[in-house]
Amino acid sequence: MGAGSKTIIYHVISVFGGEIILFSPSWTSYLPQTQLSGKKSHIIFPSDTKRYIPSTEDIEKELEKCDPNIRKILVLNSPNNPTGITYTEKEIKNIADICRKYKIIVLSDEIYARLSFTKFTSISKYYPEGTIVLTGFSKWASVGGWRAGYALFPKELHSLKEAVSSAGSHSYTCLPTPIQYALLKGLQKSKELDEYIAKCKKVLSFAGKYTYSKLHDAGVDVHESESSYYCMPNFSNCRTVGVFDCQQLCDKFLEQGNVAFQPCDPHFLRPIGELTTRLSFVNFKGQAALDSIQMDKEYNEKEQEEFLIKYCPTLIEGIQALVDCVKLFKIEKIIDDAGK
Repeated sequence: MGAGSKTIIYHVISVFGGEIILFSPSWTSYLPQTQLSGKKSHIIFPSDTKRYIPSTEDIEKELEKCDPNIRKILVLNSPNNPTGITYTEKEIKNIADICRKYKIIVLSDEIYARLSFTKFTSISKYYPEGTIVLTGFSKWASVGGWRAGYALFPKELHSLKEAVSSAGSHSYTCLPTPIQYALLKGLQKSKELDEYIAKCKKVLSFAGKYTYSKLHDAGVDVHESESSYYCMPNFSNCRTVGVFDCQQLCDKFLEQGNVAFQPCDPHFLRPIGELTTRLSFVNFKGQAALDSIQMDKEYNEKEQEEFLIKYCPTLIEGIQALVDCVKLFKIEKIIDDAGK
């Protein structure tokens, strides 16, 4: 157990005597933690930029450049931050087969697993002997500030587990006692917690579908979120005067639409100049939505939107402001192209 899953990821990387493989896009901490640990990294860019899942060919092409005598850890994040994509069972099995073939240890960051709207499959199902499962309470239980994470090691990686535990004892020492007692209860099967997760998933799925629908109708290249509260829109159609990279685009959205994004270049390991952003669709007060969602009702698209308008009005306002900005930027682009 660690003071958040992030500390465990860092300690696994730092005590491991090898190299680190990352997929793009990637959570912001993986590469900096690799660099802080003095480890060499290999970043794999998927050829499919619809779901951003590396193919077998993508992975093996990068591995051909690596020294086969050096052990490696692959950091896998499904459901993914920033894309909101959940890897399919077939995609997971393909990655497991490659990792077993090349004897690669998998550090599977499954922090959003309980918030997946589609079927979630842990890679430990197909590669149990080489997978470290990493998860925690901060996302699904809405206790981010508690910093409660834990990792599950297979017996085959016992020596690595002992090294990580030792590193933890020399940094955070242990979790505060009140948090340990809360987790003891939270790790037990609980109808109350199961209902809480189910309600969160239903409300977030409404928000994700609405966000995707409005952005897609505005001509933005985006994949519908399959988990948590993220998606990764590509605003390449908004490249206009004074916008040469994603940070400049985000600054412009904030200035003109009061909409805040995180640029995915370079923070989420996307190529410099690509206008992909991480959008988080949880800017609303969740308690009213959770209290009002009907779990035994199948909401159609119109009813989902009506629910969001009533209980998540700030989300509706934010997406509309975003769509208005996109329309404005597209007009600016037309004028700019005409001038050229």
